[in-house]
Amino acid sequence: MTPSIDCRLCKTPTAESDGLCGACKRARGPRVASTLARALADSSYASACLLSLPPNTRDRFAQALSQSFVAHGSARARVGSRARGR
Repeated sequence: MTPSIDCRLCKTPTAESDGLCGACKRARGPRVASTLARALADSSYASACLLSLPPNTRDRFAQALSQSFVAHGSARARVGSRARGR
């Protein structure tokens, strides 16, 4: 039996080897879901992605990234540079 881990985007249990549930892969596509998950975990990767994308795509990626970040607001509220000053 494969151990269940949490999806890296929506935090629901999944048995997928890449750490992303089927719903997130279907909603965003496997490559975008993987990129969003990595960007949520690594801020320098997120910055590099945003700098390298064309303006229209950059806006869509930033919106998807912010929606994913806000969806986990309670879990991530203490993470980041603003929380360090408190």
